[in-house]
Amino acid sequence: MREIKVKIFKKDLGVFLSDEGINILYLREDLEAVSRNKGNYVLVQYTGLKDKNGKEIYEGDVIKTDDGHISPVFYEEDCFCVKVCTNTEALFTNIRRGMAEVIGNLYENPELCTK
Repeated sequence: MREIKVKIFKKDLGVFLSDEGINILYLREDLEAVSRNKGNYVLVQYTGLKDKNGKEIYEGDVIKTDDGHISPVFYEEDCFCVKVCTNTEALFTNIRRGMAEVIGNLYENPELCTK
């Protein structure tokens, strides 16, 4: 069973909240609005996978495989996916084998989406 974890990105500050910030958020904000990514916050889930450096891979992260594919991670139709044009199966295999690296995320590094 995969470990359930989330992170919350605060749009106006352009940063992910620390654990302390999340606790404060729950006291001040409507949890339902946060969970539906409305307003000033974006909630992202842990995929259950780690990159080749042991870093947890979250929805919205941008990964780079050893063979040079760069792709954002997203959640769609009850599964985590990566956007690629060719050889999707090999990309997933590389992620599972730890041959991918998180190089940023869509929220703090939007320029990575254009590569």
